[in-house]
Amino acid sequence: MKNLEDSNPLPHSAVLNEELEFLRQERGPSGKSYSLYLSETSRSPVVHSHSTGKYFMLPWSRIIELSADAGVDAWS
Repeated sequence: MKNLEDSNPLPHSAVLNEELEFLRQERGPSGKSYSLYLSETSRSPVVHSHSTGKYFMLPWSRIIELSADAGVDAWS
C-alpha cells in the first residue's frame, strides 16, 4: 500500500473555492475542524483544514486503490 503522502496537497486559492461543492463539516480526533467538499470538475473529495487553511484532494483512483487494499473485494 502506498503512503497517503503520495497524494496531492492543494494550494489555497479563490478559484479553488469556486470549484468546490460543500458536503459537511466535522471535527477530527484531535478536535480540529475540517470541511469536506467535492471538486466540481473531477468529483474527487477534497478536505479543508480550518486550522491551517490548506486543502487536500484524494483522487478516485487512489480511493479505489485504498479500498482494494482494505479488502473491499473480499467476500469474507
